[in-house]
Amino acid sequence: MPKVDNSKGFTLIELIVLIAILGILSAIAVPRFSGVIERAHISADQTKLRTLNSVTSIARIAMDSDDPFIDVNKSDEELISFLQERDYLDGQFKAQTEDADFVWSFDDERWYLIFESLYYAISLNDGLEMQANRDGWLIGSYTGSAKDIFVPNSLDGQVIKHIGNAAFEDKYITSITFPSNSGVTNIGTSAFRLEAVEGGFTQIEFPKSLENIDNYAFRNNMDLDRIVIGDNVNIGEDVFHRDNSFRDVYENNDKSAGTYIYEDGNWIKQ
Repeated sequence: MPKVDNSKGFTLIELIVLIAILGILSAIAVPRFSGVIERAHISADQTKLRTLNSVTSIARIAMDSDDPFIDVNKSDEELISFLQERDYLDGQFKAQTEDADFVWSFDDERWYLIFESLYYAISLNDGLEMQANRDGWLIGSYTGSAKDIFVPNSLDGQVIKHIGNAAFEDKYITSITFPSNSGVTNIGTSAFRLEAVEGGFTQIEFPKSLENIDNYAFRNNMDLDRIVIGDNVNIGEDVFHRDNSFRDVYENNDKSAGTYIYEDGNWIKQ
């Protein structure tokens, strides 16, 4: 008598459900796994960076000819090749992180790990959350409690160029100071916007490097009555107070640098 096979395979519906579940699991797992790999690559590259700076110092001390590390015409690739040819580095030395490079600073005389598209974030003791890529540093957010903010020119040899969207929103900052050599070019949307209309800035002196102030950057800072600004700054919508009155006056003055004050409900240039 033939045996009866009571086993049965998956139905079509069960297979579809299984495939859907596997798809969901892979969608969750792959990005997390990719993030782990990315962090591992960054960590490895930071170790390489320390090695690179160490061997460069040793090579320069032992140098018996012209120092290529002061020749501004030398590319980063040429400088690394110089070290490889003298067996300070192996022939495969390069950054593991995607879109990252080791860049020599002729000003600081040291190497930096610079990211092309990936932003590398660090937290400073004063509460500034910084992000960087090849274009420079961006202030991403602020977790501190101080109301008087100083924005330095640079960090680790890279210029601070941007104040990010909503970076200081509802922090009720009362003053911000930029050094004379500041490189800040852009202040993002709602960067210093307030929910309430009390408190905040009474005056601001922008750096000469500033090129753009995005929408609502200082909205509801209603006590603001003095602004020092440079030439040809692009100003978005409702940047100051709750309207475009400052922008209108600034543009009527051909976007010219100077001190603008708020008197009797109107902005005027001094």
